[in-house]
Amino acid sequence: MWEKTLPKVCFKDLMDSSPSLFTFNPKEGIDNPALVIADDPEPDPRLEPKMCHLKRLEGQRFGFHLHVDPRSHVLREVDVGSAAEAAGMEDGDLLLAVNGEPVESKEHEDVVVMIRNSGGKVTLTSICMQGLRFYKNVSTGVYV
Repeated sequence: MWEKTLPKVCFKDLMDSSPSLFTFNPKEGIDNPALVIADDPEPDPRLEPKMCHLKRLEGQRFGFHLHVDPRSHVLREVDVGSAAEAAGMEDGDLLLAVNGEPVESKEHEDVVVMIRNSGGKVTLTSICMQGLRFYKNVSTGVYV
């Protein structure tokens, strides 16, 4: 039905028949507000992965609990005044690496052993949940 009532028009015909609305002249620059290009803002530093350097004395703990959920290792119950708090760890951060070694595919007990075997110093790389979502969206091209 539509084929009979609407004339067939191709894109080239439309372009040939319409007047030019915008002409770019490199010497004048772009004078069209619809084409203003804004720089991408810097990512929020709170969304970026952080490296936490923890030090403890003999017989002390680092001061956090490591929980596991189906997708990741989660830092929980960061003790006030602990080495973990002093290094910048926050409750709910996701653990990405121990001493530079990624832990995403490791079993919970293996990650615990890695931390315990590090002695008095350990570097934990973590990210907050919002940061993880941000980087996953950027890497897949999704903008929310």
